[in-house]
Amino acid sequence: MLYVTTRCNKDVYTSHRALMENRSPDGGYFVPFILPQYTQEDLQLLAGKSTSQIIADVVNLFFSARLSGWDVDFCVGRNALRVSQVNNKIVIGELWHNLDGRFDYIAEGISKKIRGSDEGGASDWMHITMGIAMLFAMYGELLRIGALTLEQHFDVSLQAGDLSAPIAALYAKKMGLPIETIICTCEENCTIWDFIHRGIFNIVTAQESDFGVERLLCATAGYASVEDFLKCSENKKSYIVDEELLPVINQGLFCSVAGQGRASSLINSIFRGDSYIIDPLTALCYGGLQDYRAKTGSNKLTVLFAEATPLAYTDELSSATGLDKDKITGLVNQM
Repeated sequence: MLYVTTRCNKDVYTSHRALMENRSPDGGYFVPFILPQYTQEDLQLLAGKSTSQIIADVVNLFFSARLSGWDVDFCVGRNALRVSQVNNKIVIGELWHNLDGRFDYIAEGISKKIRGSDEGGASDWMHITMGIAMLFAMYGELLRIGALTLEQHFDVSLQAGDLSAPIAALYAKKMGLPIETIICTCEENCTIWDFIHRGIFNIVTAQESDFGVERLLCATAGYASVEDFLKCSENKKSYIVDEELLPVINQGLFCSVAGQGRASSLINSIFRGDSYIIDPLTALCYGGLQDYRAKTGSNKLTVLFAEATPLAYTDELSSATGLDKDKITGLVNQM
């Protein structure tokens, strides 16, 4: 696959550059020159493939890596994705059943396999690619267990973070995955909320991680909008989306601000109601989903992803549920 950047669609780069580097020589982020497409038949075939093979197939599209499902298993273990259906409308993809207990371990392991070297971490685009792969793998599992049919769309609720996860969902949707709404959950900082819902990005107060907005703009509104955004950044001015472009940018996107203080009550209610141990960050995505459903009345099946083992948060989980840490450890180890 060939790549261009968020700042120029004329110069092309190999997938090796997107694998090894976060930014191109022009300072932009790498994006595919042509995005692969899945037909309805391709989607149907996912139900008959293993999770590891689906992940390998998606990675191969973006990096021409010739990975097999066995390669994925060898790199990261046989549980790159484990699916837990919390209730009939919420499914959580657990991405932490590996030696390091975190999703980044999967991206780093596969990146090292493709590079043939143990040096260096995974690039920004590799992280996004793995997010896309996990969404397709999750969809295959939902078809397999009968939670979805080919005719049904689903929602996803993700951590906003640096926007890598929402952008992965946006690309997966553009590739043909039947995602209806991408719900982004922020912690306290409202910069991304302001951008998605009001079309205003405050350059002065934004954190460095918020500049995933450049990729979002490129994927939705195009290069002219990126150019305007960069000019505002250079001049330390707020970027304001043209009124007619805002519906284009936020179509299928929703943002919710769920502060850390809310996580404790959500952890407790999910444990008491559904007997599921959820980590604080995934709990906030659950809260963002609640906000979206309260505002819209939607009740579609929704996918959340847990990117880190709950064992990294035993103090918070113990405080929220009233269980001692040994009990929590035992419950998590059974997941």
